[in-house]
Amino acid sequence: MVSVPVTPGRSVQVQALPEERFRYAEARNYIGPAIQQAGDNLSRVAAGWDQMEATYDEAAVKKIAVAVDDRKRQLLYTGDDPFFSKQGFDASTAREGVEKSFAEMRDEALSQAQNKRQRGMLTDALNKSFGASLEDVAKYATGQLNVEWVKQTDARLSGFQQDAVRLYSDPERYADNIAGGLAEIQSLADRQGWSEDRVDETEERFVSGVHTAVINGRLTADDLDGALALFTKYRDDLSYNDAQAIETKLQPAIQFRKADERALVALGSVPTSGPDDAPTPGVAADLYGQLQAIESNESGGRHFDKSGRPLTSSAGAVGVMQVMPATGPEAARYAGLAWDAERFRTDADYNRALGQAYYKEMLRRFGGDPVKAAAAYNAGPGSAAKGTGVNGALAKARKAGEPDNWVAYLPAETRDYVAKFQKKTGAAASGNSEARKWDLSAAYTELEDRAKREGWTPEDLERARQRVDEYVKRDEMLAGRREADEFDKALSTADALGDSFTDISQISNFSKLSPERQHTLRNMADANKRAVLTAQAPKANSDLAIGLENMAIEDPEKFLQQDLRIIRSQVTPDEYASLQNKAATIRAKPQQEIAFRGAISGTITMFATPEMNLDGKQNADRKRKVMSIMETYLRGHVKEGAQPTQSQLNEAMRFATGSVQTPRGGIAGALGFGAKKTPRTDLPAFDVPSDIFNAYVRGYRAEHGGRSPTDQEIETWWNKNKGNYQ
Repeated sequence: MVSVPVTPGRSVQVQALPEERFRYAEARNYIGPAIQQAGDNLSRVAAGWDQMEATYDEAAVKKIAVAVDDRKRQLLYTGDDPFFSKQGFDASTAREGVEKSFAEMRDEALSQAQNKRQRGMLTDALNKSFGASLEDVAKYATGQLNVEWVKQTDARLSGFQQDAVRLYSDPERYADNIAGGLAEIQSLADRQGWSEDRVDETEERFVSGVHTAVINGRLTADDLDGALALFTKYRDDLSYNDAQAIETKLQPAIQFRKADERALVALGSVPTSGPDDAPTPGVAADLYGQLQAIESNESGGRHFDKSGRPLTSSAGAVGVMQVMPATGPEAARYAGLAWDAERFRTDADYNRALGQAYYKEMLRRFGGDPVKAAAAYNAGPGSAAKGTGVNGALAKARKAGEPDNWVAYLPAETRDYVAKFQKKTGAAASGNSEARKWDLSAAYTELEDRAKREGWTPEDLERARQRVDEYVKRDEMLAGRREADEFDKALSTADALGDSFTDISQISNFSKLSPERQHTLRNMADANKRAVLTAQAPKANSDLAIGLENMAIEDPEKFLQQDLRIIRSQVTPDEYASLQNKAATIRAKPQQEIAFRGAISGTITMFATPEMNLDGKQNADRKRKVMSIMETYLRGHVKEGAQPTQSQLNEAMRFATGSVQTPRGGIAGALGFGAKKTPRTDLPAFDVPSDIFNAYVRGYRAEHGGRSPTDQEIETWWNKNKGNYQ
């Protein structure tokens, strides 16, 4: 009998199963599903194992892939010399090494696969990863090659531009370099597939940049005429922005040149006079007349010879204005025209324009002097250092001491040329800095008439007036300087003669002085002559001497402006020496001395009382003595180079305005009535000129351990030695 365990509570017993419940058919139906269920369970277990193995393989592949990615990242981005940090040719060269490293990494990674499934999974992952990276590497290397190519193209374009700028004066080579640059641009455009608009824009920018660089180079070299000529020639090839920028730079210079030319024409159309109405040392004929004289001198107005060939001199000068071929390009720049060698030879108007422009430039360089301009047209402006041309002649004349005779130092041919020019224009030669006296009103009228004829703007007229004013002021300045130099020379002669200067014939340049200065010298000579005839020297302590002594303290700057040589005959020799010493002292340390003397003057102004008698003309001599005593006192008590304190200034003033006990004279003294109080300024010791007095006191202190001399010692010394200072 079949039995199964039955569990009642915690005990297990075998209990009988009823026989009627165990039947064959039922048992058969039950065993089939059970077996099926067991098979399903086994399938599920097997599937679980497969899933587990697949997960393991996937994790193993990911681990290998992560390691590969890390190595690849270092190679491309984060290592010591990563690929993507390389530039240009370096990137292209490194590409092969990167691809080889990728292949080695791939093989090494696949060798780590443990089964077929891992190998398959890893192969897919590596193909995807390395494929993307290889594509990035290829793109980067190619891009860097393009960058390098563009860089080299830019370098070539820059080279073409620099060569063009350097060779701008050679039209053929200039054009060749521009063409080379355009070809380089087209090559770049073809390589990169540019649109036509981009090509046109780049070519315009290149050509405009070359022309602009050339024009700016001329401006930097201060070659305005050259810049103007080039701007006119290439204006249509410039970009709008480049053209505007150049016009902005050129406009002030253009306006100045126009105003300058108009001013010179206006001044050249009015009469002038030189010093003392001497022959005009400036523009005597108008500019048109000067140009006609130049053309007449050069060719007689002919451009071609009898055989119809361009008129050519033995030196090679060509055409109606006989311009040298080597000077032609320069003259073309002055004229604002493009240089054309063919027109230069065959076109009289073109040749004339160049010659006239060159003459105007010489006129400008030599300050509007037509004789120098004409000489420079023939012989060139030249060099003072080399002794050539007009500047060389001027330098030689100055060195020889005859600056007005510079024409004599020109070559014989040029002297003859200048003589013919002067005859035709009436112009007289002047020295290097000769001044002219202009009729300013007539010059203004000439400007206004021309402005109406030619339709100038108000601004044009005003600029031309300003240039006229500048030329006139220049000549006035030169005239003043010339007169001052001549007067200084005359005074030096008179000063050297001293009391022996008694006649104006002793002054060699007397005739070159203005009437006012001639009058001054006559007075000086007459004063000396009277002193000789009357045997009377100038009296000491004159108002003039006292006034100058006071001025040296109260207004040292004004004192320095006085030419003491003029008053030499009106003061005593020791007063003159003292004044000269004061001037020298102030000039040696102007700021220090002005402050020192100003402190003395300010103290007197602030603290003087009516009882001191320092105000008014009648007390000028007393004030002079007070200031002199204060100066001496302070120089003995203030450290050299330092400024006195207010306490020291007050003490010096008390000393200077104080009194001393002196013996009574006459009967009172004989009767023994004792001493009397005498103001220090009344003591004979302080009649000593202050500079001599100061020198004596300084010497005394040096010899006596810093002790100052007494008033009596000073008086005794002066009475003994004053003859040495007369």
